[in-house]
Amino acid sequence: MTVTEIRCSPLPEPETCVQLSLLDGGSFIGDFSRVHQGVGEIRYRMYNWAFYIFHNGRHVLWDLGLTTVCSSFARLLVSPTC
Repeated sequence: MTVTEIRCSPLPEPETCVQLSLLDGGSFIGDFSRVHQGVGEIRYRMYNWAFYIFHNGRHVLWDLGLTTVCSSFARLLVSPTC
């Protein structure tokens, strides 16, 4: 079997380009009966993803998934709804 190396050119980086890194991601299984009184056992999957974004000298940590309540985030974490 012959392996051929693929030649790639670097991608252009226009001013709108951002550097994005996934810091952590995953999910857990929850149960509504443990969160809401009087509700039966209903399981659900809760996703959570944390990203690091760098753009034009700005550093942003973006925690996406657990809440859209802005006061729930630490000062450095940004939600898209804030």
